[in-house]
Amino acid sequence: MLKRFFNRGKGQSEGDDEGAKGQTSQETPAAATPPAESATPTVPEDIPVPVPSEPTGPRMVYCVKLKQTLPGLERPPFAGELGQRIYEHISAAAWDMWKRQAVMLVNHYGLIGVDPDARKWLNEQMEAYLFEDDEPVPEGWLPEDQAGGAKGAPNAKGAPSAKGAPAPQSK
Repeated sequence: MLKRFFNRGKGQSEGDDEGAKGQTSQETPAAATPPAESATPTVPEDIPVPVPSEPTGPRMVYCVKLKQTLPGLERPPFAGELGQRIYEHISAAAWDMWKRQAVMLVNHYGLIGVDPDARKWLNEQMEAYLFEDDEPVPEGWLPEDQAGGAKGAPNAKGAPSAKGAPAPQSK
């Protein structure tokens, strides 16, 4: 059926197709064109073949923080030279680690995001954390497992204790 469709016009007209249904290979007239070598049509050379433009899978980077090749960020985290540097050299896992570190620093020091000095200091801490072997921690801060049950920084007088209740005040 497909051979007849693709061979149409090579000596056969649509009207001839009706009469050819009943013919066998012995009844085929000698003037008919020989059958095509392949039943599948070939693509003309002037038609471009689509090539996938994006590689499959995540973009891989050598992470300078974790010292291994890992999936990178989907896009730079912010505009500018530092954002591009992070995009090219920091993995998504290391960026997530920095975000947790930044939350700890902001909460410990009570930083306000719109304060230019606080943002400048936090950017300096980010560069040190991501690109140097230094992992800055707030003064007086101890991890939970080393703090003897207390969480984070030691409590100041009047600050909430680890359980959320206010610390007792002396009279």
